[in-house]
Amino acid sequence: LLDQLQPALEGIGKAVETVNAFRDSPMGTLRLSVSRPSILHVIAPLLKPFLAEHPAIKVEIVAEDSRQDIVSGRFDAGVRVGEFIEQDMIAVRMADEFRMIAVASPKYLEQHPAPLHPDDLRNHNCIRHRWSTDAAIHPWSFQRGNETIDVAVDGQLVANDLHLALYAARDGAGVAYLPEAFVCPYFNAGLLVRLLEDWSHTKSGVFLYYSGRRQIPAPLQAFIAYVRR
Repeated sequence: LLDQLQPALEGIGKAVETVNAFRDSPMGTLRLSVSRPSILHVIAPLLKPFLAEHPAIKVEIVAEDSRQDIVSGRFDAGVRVGEFIEQDMIAVRMADEFRMIAVASPKYLEQHPAPLHPDDLRNHNCIRHRWSTDAAIHPWSFQRGNETIDVAVDGQLVANDLHLALYAARDGAGVAYLPEAFVCPYFNAGLLVRLLEDWSHTKSGVFLYYSGRRQIPAPLQAFIAYVRR
C-alpha cells in the first residue's frame, strides 16, 4: 500500500512546495543530519539568527557521525567534513579548511618527554579515534611541507567522540589529535600544549550538502541562502 501511495505523497509534497514559493516568507521543517563535531563549532552559532530571520521555519537536527544516507533517512541536507561527502551531492562550504594537531596536557608532559618527530608518538599513550563513518581506527597523518608520514599510534583509550578525546587529553590521559579550533581555548588557559609544532594535517573544511536530484524545499533554500550570505 505504501509503495502505491508513495508517488501521490511525493506529489503532495511538491504541491506544498509550489505554494510555499508564493509566500512572503518560507515555512516548514528543515531536517539536518549533522556530524557531532560540527554542531558546536559550525551549526550552533547560526541557529538563533537563522530562526529569528525565519520564524515560520522549524529546524530538527540529528547528531550522527556515521556515513548517513540523507535521502533514505528523509533528511533535507547534511553537514560534514568534505572528505566524507558523496561525490554526487551538491556541497556549500560552511567552514574553511582546518588543521588537525597533536596536543597533550602539561600534567602528561611532566611524566613523558614531548615528541620531536611524529614517529616518537609510537612510544606515547595516544587517545585514538574510531571513526563512525567506517568503524576503523586510522593512523594519524602528518604533513610538513612536501613531507607526509602516517603513524599507527597506540594507547589505552579509544573513543568515537572528539570532545571526549579532548577532555581526556586535558585531564592528562594521553596525546590527542584534534581540530585546531577545538583546542585553541585550552592553549590560552594553559590546559593543553601543542606538540610537533611543524607538523599537522589539513582537512578540506565543513560543508552543507544535499541531493540535486530532488526538489529543494523552501526551508532548505532559505538555509542555503543564509549560509552563502
